[in-house]
Formats: sequence, C-alpha cells, structure tokens
Amino acid sequence: MSSEKIESVKKQVEETTKEIHNTLHLLAEKDKKLDELKAQSDSLLESSARFKPVAVNLHKKSRWKNIKMTIILTVVIILILAAIIVPTILKFQGKL
Repeated sequence: MSSEKIESVKKQVEETTKEIHNTLHLLAEKDKKLDELKAQSDSLLESSARFKPVAVNLHKKSRWKNIKMTIILTVVIILILAAIIVPTILKFQGKL
C-alpha cells in the first residue's frame, strides 16, 4: 500500500472515530434529558394523585353548599309568599 492510501485510511478512521464520539455524546445527552423528563413525569403523576382527592372533596363541599343555599332560598321565598298571601286571604274572608 502506498503511503497516501494509508494516510487516507487513517484520516477516514479518525473521522469515523470523531463521529462515533459525537454520536455517543449526543446519545448521553438525550439519555440525560429522558431521565429528566421521566423524573418530571413521575412528579406530575404524584401531584395529580394528591390533587384528585382534594378536587373531589371540594366538589362535594361545593355541591352541598349549593343544595343548602337552594333550600334556604326556597324556604325564604315560601315564607315571603305566605306573608303576602295569608293576610290577603284572611282579608278577603273578613277575618282581619
């Protein structure tokens, strides 16, 4: 083999080696990013597991608050109507 051919092959080997090193470096960076994403995903999963019972409990409290308010308003409206209607009925019957 000629000296030029040997140098050419050495150069190709060096370039290939550099490419392999670059590829391994990029692979290591991607692996690190994947680990970070997995950690974030696990953290979000844990947060959502803690959030769900709180949200369900808040929904129940809110629903009961709305039911209580509806009942109170209904009773108040009935009392107001009774305060208006009963005296009117009694007046027409001549008892007032």
